[in-house]
Amino acid sequence: MPRQQPKSQGLTLIETLVVLTIFTVISFIAVSSIVSIVRQQQKTSTTNETYASAQQVMNQISQIIRRSREVALHVDADPDSEMPDCVDNCLALVQNDGTKVIFKMGPDGAVVQLKNTLADPAPERLSSPAVLVDNLNFVITDVDPAVLPPPAITVSFSSYAASGSTGRASLSASINLESTVVLRAY
Repeated sequence: MPRQQPKSQGLTLIETLVVLTIFTVISFIAVSSIVSIVRQQQKTSTTNETYASAQQVMNQISQIIRRSREVALHVDADPDSEMPDCVDNCLALVQNDGTKVIFKMGPDGAVVQLKNTLADPAPERLSSPAVLVDNLNFVITDVDPAVLPPPAITVSFSSYAASGSTGRASLSASINLESTVVLRAY
């Protein structure tokens, strides 16, 4: 009797192609999901960093306003005035210890703090280089010293991540902050 040859236990070409196609589709879906999750995490991280930097700027401005005794917007140069010079959109303050402080937008999109004059040779940058500030506004209410309560200063600005800080323009986050602060010693 002739000997029977055992059947081959391997896969056919069609079976192999079907398995490879299914594996490719599942891999593509998995990689797309992972990339989407990573991008969302980067955007969340950028938003959190932008918010933290903006909040830090707002806190610094608020603390100095609270420690001030006099406030003005758009003050022209007056040699007899105790107020520092302030033109354009800036906030001039005289603190309780007599220190003069000016807040304004710097040329590079940062909030800067100047001491005593607009010509301060070393302005202090309050915002992080990775975060730019736009639309810095100051509004003062109740500026008459005879009127109680003391003046309230509303500070508002928009803050966003600098385009080079995240590596992708699509990841930029914009934060709008507004705070009203009352002078404690007026």
